[in-house]
Amino acid sequence: MASFAFCLGPAALSARADMLISNLGDGNIVRYNLTTGTLTTFIPKFSGGLDSPVGMRYGADGYLYVTNQNTSEVLRYNGNTGAFKDVFVAASSGGLAAPADLRFGPGGDLFVSSLGGTQVLRFDGTTGASEGAFTHGAGDPLSQPNVLRFHSDGKLYVSSLGTASVERYDGTTGAHLDSFISPGSGGLVGATAHAFGPDGNFYIADVLGGNVLRYNGASGAFINTFAAGPLGGNTFPTGLLFAPDGFLYVTSQGSASLLKYSYDATLATFSGTFIPTGTPPSATSAGSQPGLLLLTPIPGDVNADGIVDIFDINAVSSNWSGSGPTGDANGDGVVDIFDINWISSHWSQVGGGSAVPVPEPSTLALTLIGVIGIVAGARRRRTV
Repeated sequence: MASFAFCLGPAALSARADMLISNLGDGNIVRYNLTTGTLTTFIPKFSGGLDSPVGMRYGADGYLYVTNQNTSEVLRYNGNTGAFKDVFVAASSGGLAAPADLRFGPGGDLFVSSLGGTQVLRFDGTTGASEGAFTHGAGDPLSQPNVLRFHSDGKLYVSSLGTASVERYDGTTGAHLDSFISPGSGGLVGATAHAFGPDGNFYIADVLGGNVLRYNGASGAFINTFAAGPLGGNTFPTGLLFAPDGFLYVTSQGSASLLKYSYDATLATFSGTFIPTGTPPSATSAGSQPGLLLLTPIPGDVNADGIVDIFDINAVSSNWSGSGPTGDANGDGVVDIFDINWISSHWSQVGGGSAVPVPEPSTLALTLIGVIGIVAGARRRRTV
């Protein structure tokens, strides 16, 4: 059975400077700065047993969760530093086999696609304990499930690699609703990464067809081939991301590179190879398989709501003197006054690339006084 890496881009967290790339072939996760073009290793191979990363997702606790395909585990890392935390989902727990993508659902539980099986599995979002299969299997056409997406309509969308389709489920019960993208629609051969684009339509990376296809976001009807692979069928696109800089990025396993497209309402135009093959530190070296793309959180956005504001300061104060990562805005391992400073220095960063006014020094001073009062009160209560 073939193994692929995949892409997803979180819709709620859009204003980012850095992109994480899972590298199935080289067994690491690299970080690419969209502004400076700097490429660095974020999580090295073998950290915590990592050797085949595919899916990545930031949790509400600030940790980065990663599926490790070879060991059928979900590993957890510090979201700021990349340091290994623990094995969150144990090997083969609940029947997990060759996990691909993962998502936190509306209720906080973790959902993982089992590429080596036919189901999406559910795990406790706090403990990682198995809660069984979410999709039910009986009469369900899902085969080799990979990319997952909970949409605002309350439904779960799952790419079915084995049937060249996208299956749709009730986001609460897991009951199969329909084939949103029917098998082979628009010439689809190998459905992998998918996303709702800025125009509300639905986009799929066709790993075997070599293109990015576009479908009506409401009906699932085929519209057109949105981005044609510059290498034809040898592109093997596995990941796609509409980035905040206005470009579409596509990972190419065929060329071990990251491709960049400009786009309008009709078509995407190839703009060049953004990360050329062989660029250090082996993010796209010969034999590598770059796949999933994930935008890193906004600096200072402690609660991951897409805006740096008073609620992030509240998150710091409620975790004062903790070891993080919750509340540890600057990633130094301690929740303290330096995290307040870090948040204030990034106050203008907001999801979507817009900005809010930077507070006046007097406002920040009053806020800080309030934080100190909260912390002092919490300490008094602990000593009573």
